[in-house]
Amino acid sequence: MNFTTPTGPHGPATAFADQPDFWAAFAHAATGMMISDLAGHYLYANPAYCAILGYTEAQLKALSVREVTHPDERSDTQSRGRALLAGDIPAYVVERRYLHADGREIWVRNSLSAVRDATGHPVAMLAISEDVTAVKQADEERTRAEAALQASEERLRIALDATGLGTWEWDPTAQRAIWSARLEALYGLPAGGFDGQISTFLELVHPSDRERVLRGFKASFASGDESELEYRAASPRPDGSERWLFSRGQVMLGVDGQVLRGVGTVLDITERKLAEQALEHQAFHDALTGLPNRALFTDRLEHALARVDRQGTSVAVLFLDLDNFKVVNDSLGHAQGDALLITVADRLRACLRAGDTGARLSGDEFTILLEDVAGEAAAIAVAERIAAALSVPVILQGREVVVSASIGVTLGLTGAVGQDLLREADLAMYRAKTNGKARCALFDPDLETHAMARLELETDMRQALARGEFRVHYQPIIALADDSIAGVEALVRWQHPERGLVQPLAFIPLAEETGLIIQLGQWVLEQACQQSRIWQAQYPLKRALSISVNLSARQLQHPDLVADIARAVRDSGLDPGTLELEITESVVMQDAEATDATLRALKAIGIRLAIDDFGTGYSSLSYLKRFPVDTLKIDRSFVDGLGHDAQDTAIVRSVAALARALDLSVTGEGVESEIQHRQLQQFGCDLAQGYLYARPLPAAGVSALLAIGPARRRLRRAS
Repeated sequence: MNFTTPTGPHGPATAFADQPDFWAAFAHAATGMMISDLAGHYLYANPAYCAILGYTEAQLKALSVREVTHPDERSDTQSRGRALLAGDIPAYVVERRYLHADGREIWVRNSLSAVRDATGHPVAMLAISEDVTAVKQADEERTRAEAALQASEERLRIALDATGLGTWEWDPTAQRAIWSARLEALYGLPAGGFDGQISTFLELVHPSDRERVLRGFKASFASGDESELEYRAASPRPDGSERWLFSRGQVMLGVDGQVLRGVGTVLDITERKLAEQALEHQAFHDALTGLPNRALFTDRLEHALARVDRQGTSVAVLFLDLDNFKVVNDSLGHAQGDALLITVADRLRACLRAGDTGARLSGDEFTILLEDVAGEAAAIAVAERIAAALSVPVILQGREVVVSASIGVTLGLTGAVGQDLLREADLAMYRAKTNGKARCALFDPDLETHAMARLELETDMRQALARGEFRVHYQPIIALADDSIAGVEALVRWQHPERGLVQPLAFIPLAEETGLIIQLGQWVLEQACQQSRIWQAQYPLKRALSISVNLSARQLQHPDLVADIARAVRDSGLDPGTLELEITESVVMQDAEATDATLRALKAIGIRLAIDDFGTGYSSLSYLKRFPVDTLKIDRSFVDGLGHDAQDTAIVRSVAALARALDLSVTGEGVESEIQHRQLQQFGCDLAQGYLYARPLPAAGVSALLAIGPARRRLRRAS
C-alpha cells in the first residue's frame, strides 16, 4: 500500500515521517490496523483491517468509525478518549460490534492509542484491530484467542511506540538483515552500526543463549511459524546487570511456499525479568532472614537425594530449634526476636560450606542440608560447630542474650525419601529437647516407634472425652489437729477400653502439649465442684469440706480461665471459698506479671489458691509474698526424708516456719508413715495427704471414709 505524507505541520503521517519501519509494518501486518483523525474519520487502513470490515480503503476514507459501528455499540467513550489524548493513559482496549459491508454483525477488538508528532501533540488515533466474532461464539476458543490477542497487541503496540520500538527485516535473497535505529540502540550500537550479517547479530547475543536463538530463528524460517524468543544481550546494562530482550518474528511466504522475507520486533524486557526474578526469590526465600524457605529446601533435598542414588554418596539433614525463644519475644518484643533470628541465620551461613543449604522453616525452626557428608560423625561435628557459633552472646537492647539450640541429626543414604529425613531430624531434635536442650541428638529408629505410639495415644485421648472414658478420683486431705477429713484433691484418671487404667504421667503432659488440657481441666473442675457440693450436703462438718483442683500452665495462660471457673462454681452452687486451685511453683514463676493478675482475678471470686510441689522450683520470696496465695503444699520428695534425712527435715521445718510468718496454711504431701505424720504435726503443719490416710479413690470410696469418722479412720490406719 502506498501512503502520501501530508505537508502540514501536524499531519498523522508527519508523526511517522522518520519511521519507514512503521509504514512497512503497517502495510504488511497480519493484524488489522487503521489511523483516524481526532474526529473519527478514517485516514488510513491496512489490508488486514479492510478485510475485517469488507470495505476497501477508499470506501472507509469516505466513512467515519461511528458509521460502521453497530447502533447498540455507539456508546459515549469521550472520557477515555480525552484521557488518552491528554496522556493520562497510554492506551485502552475495547470490544464492540461493527456492521460488515455485507450487513453481518461482527465483533472487533480494538487497541487504541494516540499518534503524536515530534512535539508530543496528538494528531490521530491508531487502532490495532482483530475480528473476534468466532471467539465470541465459542467460550473456549475465546479464552485462547483473547490471551494470544492481548499478548500480540501488547507487543505490537510497544513495537510501534517511537520511543521503545526495535524492528528488523530479513532478506533471504541477500542473506542480510535491516535494523531500525532503535533496535541498534537496544544492542548498544550507534545508528548504522549493524552490518546486517547474522554472525554480527549472534556476537551481540549472550554466549550462553546464541545456539538457542539461532536454532529458534532457523526453525521459524523452515516452518513458516511465528517465532518468540527471550534471550540476554552480550553487553550488560551500565550498572552491570544483564539485559534481557524479547524478539517476535513473522515469516512471509510466497504462493510457492518460499520465504519472501521475515519481519519482527525486539523489546527490552530487562525490568520484567528482574521483577520475575525478585518474585521467584520471594517465593523461595524467607522474607526476614533471606534464607531458603521450606519449598526451596525441599526441592534441593530431593535433588541431593537423586545424586545420592546415582553416585552412592550420602547427605545429612539437621533440624534446629532455638531453646526458650519465646522468652526473648515476650520480654524484649517481637522486633528484638526478629533481630535474633537474623543473627542466627547469619551464623548458620558462616558455618556451612558453599554446597550446603541452611533454611528457615517457620518461627525459630531451621533446617540444614549437608551434601556429600562423610558420615554421622561428620554431621554431628557440623551440628556442634553450629551450636558453638550460636552460643556466642548477642546484644539486644543493650542486654546480653545467650542463644542455644536443640539440634536433631539424621543421615540420608541411597533410597532415602526427603520428607522421611525431615521427620527423622525433627524427632531427633525433640529427643535433644527432652534430654535437657542445648544439645545434639542423632536419629534412632526407636524414636519413630515412640512417635507413632504418642500419635495413637493422642488420637485416643481426643476421643476419650466424648466417649466418657475419663474418671475423677479423690484423695482425702487430713487435718493434722484432729485427723478429720478437711478436704479432697481431685485427680483425673483415664479408663482406657483396651489399655485399662492409664496413669496421669502417661497422658497429662501430652494433653498439656496439645492443648487438650483446657477442655479436660474444665471437665475435671466441673465434676469436682458438683461432687463436692453433694458431699457438703450429705456430710455437714464444722468447717465445710474443701475441694482442691490442679491448674496446668496451659490453663493458667488461657484467656477464658477466670470466666470458666466462675461459671463452674456458679452452676454447681458451690461456695467459692471451699474451692482451692493448686498451681505448681514452676508454673507460677513462668510469667510472674500475668500470673499475678490472673490469681488476683480468681481471688476476687473468693477462691482459695495453693502453690503445689513447693520447694522443687525456684521462686523469689518477694514474689511469694506478693502473690495472693493461701496454702503452701510441701513436695513429697522432702516429706519422704522426714525422720531419717536431716536436710529434708530442716527444709520442711523451714517451709512451715516461712508459711506461718506469711500467714499461710501448710500441707504435707506424700505422707506414708506415722513418723512423717507426727513430724508434720510438730512443725506446725495444718494438713497432710498421702497413702497413710488413703489412696486416690472413686467418689463412693471417699463417701465411705466421710461416713465413719476420724476415730475409726485412725483404727483402720493403725491396722
